[in-house]
Amino acid sequence: MKHVASLRVLQRTLIYAEEILGAIYDREWERVKELDQKGAEPDKIFTREASVKRLVAKISLPLVAIDAISARIHKLRDEQLQYQVNELIEGFSKMWKLVIECHRKQLQGIAQATHSASVKIRETSGFKATGKLREKILNWAACFEHYIQAQKAFVKLLNEWLQRCIYLEPEEDGDGNVPVSPSRIGAPAIFIVCNDWCNAIADICEDGVHQAILGFASCLEELQQKRKEEQRQRRKTLGLLKEFEKQVRNASEMYTPGEVPLLDELEGKREELNQQRAAHEAAFELVNNAASRCLTTGLSPIFERYYVCWTNHHKLNTAGLSRASAKLFGVRGSGAHSSLFANFSSFSSAPNTGSRISCSASGAGVSAVSQSETAPKMYTWPDNKRPRVCILGGGFGGLYTALRLESLVWSDDKKPQVLLVDQSERFVFKPMLYELLSGEVDAWEIAPRFSDLLASTGIQFFRDRVKLLHPFDHWASGSSVSGSGGTVLLESGLLIEYDWLVLALGAEAKLDLVPGAAEFALPFSTLEDAFNVDNKLRELERRNFGKDSPIRVAVVGCGYSGVELAATISERLQERGEVKAINVETAVLPNAPAGNREAALKVLSSRKVQLLLGYLVRSIQKAGESEASASPTESGPSQDTALEHSSQKYILELQPVERGLKSQVLEADIVLWTVGSKSLLPQLERSDKPLQLPLNGRGQAETDETLRVKGHPRIFALGDSSALRDSNGRLLPATAQVAFQQADFTGWNLWAAINNRPLLPFRFQNLGEMMTLGRNDAALSPSFIEGLTLEGPIGHTARKIAYLIRLPTDEHRLKVGVSWLTKSAVDSVALVQSTITKVLSGS
Repeated sequence: MKHVASLRVLQRTLIYAEEILGAIYDREWERVKELDQKGAEPDKIFTREASVKRLVAKISLPLVAIDAISARIHKLRDEQLQYQVNELIEGFSKMWKLVIECHRKQLQGIAQATHSASVKIRETSGFKATGKLREKILNWAACFEHYIQAQKAFVKLLNEWLQRCIYLEPEEDGDGNVPVSPSRIGAPAIFIVCNDWCNAIADICEDGVHQAILGFASCLEELQQKRKEEQRQRRKTLGLLKEFEKQVRNASEMYTPGEVPLLDELEGKREELNQQRAAHEAAFELVNNAASRCLTTGLSPIFERYYVCWTNHHKLNTAGLSRASAKLFGVRGSGAHSSLFANFSSFSSAPNTGSRISCSASGAGVSAVSQSETAPKMYTWPDNKRPRVCILGGGFGGLYTALRLESLVWSDDKKPQVLLVDQSERFVFKPMLYELLSGEVDAWEIAPRFSDLLASTGIQFFRDRVKLLHPFDHWASGSSVSGSGGTVLLESGLLIEYDWLVLALGAEAKLDLVPGAAEFALPFSTLEDAFNVDNKLRELERRNFGKDSPIRVAVVGCGYSGVELAATISERLQERGEVKAINVETAVLPNAPAGNREAALKVLSSRKVQLLLGYLVRSIQKAGESEASASPTESGPSQDTALEHSSQKYILELQPVERGLKSQVLEADIVLWTVGSKSLLPQLERSDKPLQLPLNGRGQAETDETLRVKGHPRIFALGDSSALRDSNGRLLPATAQVAFQQADFTGWNLWAAINNRPLLPFRFQNLGEMMTLGRNDAALSPSFIEGLTLEGPIGHTARKIAYLIRLPTDEHRLKVGVSWLTKSAVDSVALVQSTITKVLSGS
């Protein structure tokens, strides 16, 4: 490679010399023209022309030398550099595969160990070994981090060294960006491969493994402290035992065999010895428990993170390298040079610019994309001339934006083609999911199909999940932006090219806040969640039918969702259930209007809902896990396995956050989770262009006041996907009311952007807050009448009318309105008949 570097220096020197001679040539030629125009003597003109010809000859020599040096560089690259890089790639690939297999076996072994009998520590075991092990573990963490950083530094240096072999012209493109990427300057494929490798390995995150190792070190430190305490108790016990034995010997020497010793004098010492023995046994048990935790919660996560880290490492580095290696080195011999550039043309023509988003969303869930997948099928829009609007997510923000676009007045050439993508076939009116549990509404009323809602519109609907989002837009000079906005790749393999994009992906429950919540708690935010909760309650109602034991329900969270769930379920179960609502705050609905809060407290109190305020849920686990893990009987599995599973009880450990409260342990038949949510916006891959979506700490896209994503004039975000602040600098709440209003503004601003009109800044108008408290009971506090709260049947009727008006389409509103009126009439007739029956029976 020294020859390549030397030749490259010589080549650049010759190029510089050629440029100097070229400048002299231009000056001499201008002088010849000047002499000719002035009518100079032919001898002078001939002399100047001869000088120019000599310069041409001098210039041709560096050019020939440059061509020869370039050919030599190409030959060296083909004969040495290609082969060496190929061997390096293959060696790394083999090493990564072996490392993955090694960690897979380690993970297997540690998993088997964690399922075996619990760890027992011998009393003779010293804690010095534990301290040495902890030192080795900390050294392991430092060495692992150093190893990853060294590998990243190596690949970075390799890439920088290769790029020094590329002559970079200091030119700028039309956007004012310096083309530092090898693919942009037409470099051979080998340089592109190493550049992509450098970008890929930079994404390797070793923090998970590092934190797991440090966690194991903390477990060992805890074990060491427990061991010290156990040794102290052991020494104290041995001291008391020796003292007791000494007193017994002294007493036996003081009395003759016929006399009765004064045992009462030794009884106190015996009792103290027994207490100390019990304390030592308890300390020894704590040591055993700490040792078991070291194995299960300390050592096991290390190999889990190791396996995941190296698997991702291998995927990131070899997915593109192996494919590029086949392109680079698939043909050897005399034709290698020509095949290299033939393959390079196809390699560099792939869609490789811009940043890519790998997302997982509710309205558009996502998974990672393998570069080795087949080419996607391009979606064909009906009209190539009209604007193309793609909306990801069919919740309040996405669907209502699409309907708003449909309702606006457009010129024929500007009316956009709208495509709505959602992973579900139904739109869900989430504020009325509680009525599914109480039986007030049917599923079709609050969860109509998109095909029915959009039948009379020009909006296209795809039921699919988003796999990859690749935006092209960025802020150019001036306010206008031209060109395509980007592409969306669906999981089915369909590639959609758009001009304008709307992100309305929603959010999902965040169940990873507490150990056991993801496994044993039920969220309540989707139609599937409502069905799951309803089915679980039905199972519990069938199992407890005719029994005295109540159904115990634990609701985590006392915001609107938690209070509405607690009120609805307590009314449904009545005397057959016990509902407990847990909240870390010391108040119910702390941010709600006072009228709604008072109405909720009154209803919860009347239905005997126990409020556990000021408590934090530390963990959720199955009750009696040890019995559940016992071996099956000889007769094999029971036929009532499903029923037994449905009757599983759960234990909640509650930790007080206020002074004066004590820790509690609750047992529940069902745990409902209503706290915490996370936005489902995707994560961006590394890119050499400034196309990343700006995200806040909650994973929401930062938008300006017109709801456009900052830095992306062709992307709008709203609802849970948007991080927009009010005039006081506070984030707007992720409520249906906010999404309703943002959808109107997003639709209008899309119209304005397409028609080159000024966009409107979004201003949230708080119209009030509503909540259901059961059948025929609700609370409503309008903001335009301060202090007014509609409760009971009046509030219930007002809430249903308000939500009826907010349903998506006129056709659906009409169907639901007729259905609700019919149900109301039937209920009224049934109530009258019941009243008449009671009166007649009483008379």
